[in-house]
Amino acid sequence: MEEVRDAALLRLRAMYGQVEHLHEDIASECCLRALRNPRAVNKSWVSCVATNAIIDELRRHARFLDRQQAVHEHWSRGHPRNPLEALVEVETRASQREFLASLADGHPSFAAILDYWLTDPDATQKGVAQAIGMNYNTLKTHLHRARQRAQMGVEVERG
Repeated sequence: MEEVRDAALLRLRAMYGQVEHLHEDIASECCLRALRNPRAVNKSWVSCVATNAIIDELRRHARFLDRQQAVHEHWSRGHPRNPLEALVEVETRASQREFLASLADGHPSFAAILDYWLTDPDATQKGVAQAIGMNYNTLKTHLHRARQRAQMGVEVERG
């Protein structure tokens, strides 16, 4: 577990620079959660925890500064100048590709849907259905069930 903690610390420092002792706290939290549920820890999850912790820390410090609005704008997730947004997106796409590679042969339609969206994130549902040769309503059903399973997985992980 010590190797995992050291790797997480090195990764967090490389990704987010020096933010006081926040890296050690995040790595410790990740290790505790990994002990409770080893399947819950992956690269994108560590990035999400680190990003949220650093955003919280910056906003907490911003309360004591006059420039709170500027910090809030810069570190909000949807802001186009957010330096972490591109990194999180790249890691999310990498995790999605790993997931696609691990899918069994029994899920070809779901894999095709995800693969098409990974290559063209601006695609519409009708465009994806036409591109992979699937009925539009069938595609909607697959996506609805996938969203339900994902939501249940998130709720289970949160405990």
